[in-house]
Amino acid sequence: AQAAQIDGLGAGMMEMAGLAQKGGAVYIHCRIAKSPDDISAIRVTMGECDALIGGDLVVSSGSKCLNLTANGRTKAVVNSDEIVTGEFTRDTDFKIPNEQLIVSMEAKLKEGLSLFNSTKLASKLMGDSIYSNILVLGAAWQKGLLPLSHAALKHAIKLNGAMIDQNLRAFEIGRWAALYPEEVEKILDSAVIQIKSSLKERIEFRSKHLEAFQNKSLSKKFIEMINSFKDHDIQEAVAINYHRVLAYKDEYEVARLHLGTYKKVSEKFENVKKIKFHLAPPIISKEGKDGRARKIEFGWYMIYIFKFISLFKWLRGSRFDLFSYSKDRRLDLQLIDQYEHDLRLIKHLDLKKDRELILELLNLPSSIKGFGIVKRKNFKTASIQRKNLLEKLNTPKGAVNHAAE
Repeated sequence: AQAAQIDGLGAGMMEMAGLAQKGGAVYIHCRIAKSPDDISAIRVTMGECDALIGGDLVVSSGSKCLNLTANGRTKAVVNSDEIVTGEFTRDTDFKIPNEQLIVSMEAKLKEGLSLFNSTKLASKLMGDSIYSNILVLGAAWQKGLLPLSHAALKHAIKLNGAMIDQNLRAFEIGRWAALYPEEVEKILDSAVIQIKSSLKERIEFRSKHLEAFQNKSLSKKFIEMINSFKDHDIQEAVAINYHRVLAYKDEYEVARLHLGTYKKVSEKFENVKKIKFHLAPPIISKEGKDGRARKIEFGWYMIYIFKFISLFKWLRGSRFDLFSYSKDRRLDLQLIDQYEHDLRLIKHLDLKKDRELILELLNLPSSIKGFGIVKRKNFKTASIQRKNLLEKLNTPKGAVNHAAE
């Protein structure tokens, strides 16, 4: 709208926010005309949209957006990145059907639709996905979706005053992406090369993580347990799930991870003036009505506290570990004890006869996701499944009872 005014045109803009303050989608309706007098209503109605500039595939392909478009009239430039939605926080197995969303847009707009992954391109070329929307804007202008001059758009970006040089560069990269889509694909393909790793490599990766998590002794224990089995599928299941129960996210691990993130931020960005941490420390944090711990905001000083806490990770799991007495840590330790019990147990079972049941038992920890009340709920469900599996495997009664200890 500001660029239109610079060009001497009339412009009107309004936000149609889907509870944006609470993380909902934001739809911006914008009309540009020769004169302000030519604009009677700002809100775009069904089939009336000339240009759709979408920074989010999920929102752009939704009925609220797509119903405003019309084949033969609407031209669209949309970010094709697979964005994580709030549904993932409630269902970790949830996956956005990107291909279906793209097909629905192609069916409606046909040749009028242009897609490219502006999020990954911004991260690759600008070092930060925050410039993704400016890339989409640049591509849209290059494809003729905006009746505005290049000079006016550049001037509007400068007037905005935020990261001027970076936003101008991002705009030009977006223009380039519209002109050379094949080059964009080459860059994105080279950004992430999917190489299928071997079981040996996956075991080595997890063992190194356990060494960073605790020490070489834990890493050695992990490898020895895997090597005590000869079957490939059993080894794979143990590598994934034994690692999961051993590397639980306690206060020491949270401190280590935050220190690692802080180091990366310091290396990647200059002049970081403020950093905040949202944490739910035991004792201090209160539970909400849903039973989940409420997070509290902490400042930069937490870096020093994290460094102090990480010095004592060697106490993890011992009687001197004060954190181990919380109900969450007791559950973590119980899971380790329980899984190691099951590993010893299956060595005496008939693998040929009960292969599927044994693998199902070994993979149970993968279903115990989340933290706090979420993890405890998933643990209860998994415990019932474990009990049923042990009974089907005709294990001794004591093995079944071990689940409730």
